[in-house]
Amino acid sequence: MEKNDGWTLLKGECHLQGVFLLANALLERSHLFACKTMYLLVPLINRGNDKHKLTSAGFFVELLRSPVARRLPRLYSTVRLKTWLYDENKLFKILALRGLRNLVRHREMREDIKSVVPCILDSLHESDERIVLLAIQILMQLVKTLDSTTLASMMKILFSLFGDVRHGIHRFSMTLFGASVKAVKCTDKKCVEKHVLESLVPLLLFSQDDNDEIAKESRRVLTLCAQFLKWKLPREVYCKDPLYIKPNEVRRVCKFFGEKSKGKINILDQTLMYSRDPKLPIRRTAVLFIGILSKYVDPSELKMKGTDWIENDLRELLQDPEPSLRIIASQALFRIQRVGSQPEEAQKTFCRLRKLFSCLHT
Repeated sequence: MEKNDGWTLLKGECHLQGVFLLANALLERSHLFACKTMYLLVPLINRGNDKHKLTSAGFFVELLRSPVARRLPRLYSTVRLKTWLYDENKLFKILALRGLRNLVRHREMREDIKSVVPCILDSLHESDERIVLLAIQILMQLVKTLDSTTLASMMKILFSLFGDVRHGIHRFSMTLFGASVKAVKCTDKKCVEKHVLESLVPLLLFSQDDNDEIAKESRRVLTLCAQFLKWKLPREVYCKDPLYIKPNEVRRVCKFFGEKSKGKINILDQTLMYSRDPKLPIRRTAVLFIGILSKYVDPSELKMKGTDWIENDLRELLQDPEPSLRIIASQALFRIQRVGSQPEEAQKTFCRLRKLFSCLHT
């Protein structure tokens, strides 16, 4: 307590942090007394004012780390924590998730905690970073025991967290996504295949992130997704240098993903979404990919949808304050316009050839 300034924390705004320190010190120094305290706290948690309730609840959830917590009736453990998950007070939500994280360490408790998984998944939508990270930590412990339907729902939510401006959430949402991919049974692969396919472009782009931890994790999870799909990624995917300075590597990567994705995902549309990413490396790579990918996507699809929607976005990027992005955007625009005009040019060529053959015949 003294080493971590725990007594001061107890008196200030970080009161709960001091409570956690004191509870952990008690568990470490006097386990028997900690267990007695935990049982004595059960009837006291709902008494007193809000401050008293938070203090006793904070102490209680931290003591749930003790193996003795397995003997507590559900009413005082998972049921109570589930109730707190829906409390209007954000601190009680944090305490509930912290308590579930401590309980999930006891393997015997995991089956009981699985009943609370829908509530934990709801917590991934919260704006508070602490709540989201605690939910991810719990789900990481349970992921191998979840059914395919739950895994698919969870992967959909995690996908929405890719690219979160908070590095912790961005990184660990990808980590849990990768763990979910590994947890899928062979017979259930069809249930999550769509989510895996949709994750490929974001993971590929985030491998260019200027944060080394995020870039490394993106490549690792991308590899897991490729193994799931039975794809062998080109070695250029693992290039640690920025791709925009290596045109040959970019072409090989784009050719691979463009050809593999035909008829499965709209890879151009998905890449275009990241052309406005707040991070320059992601934005720049996305724009670079758009121009080169246009060569490898299904021409009939481009002809049907037209290229105006892509060209309009690229023209706006010509005004970007970053010179390197303006250059890449102009190159991408030229490539898209060339691809968009190909069917028309091909038709004109065909007409000219037909007239020529007609003249030769006469």
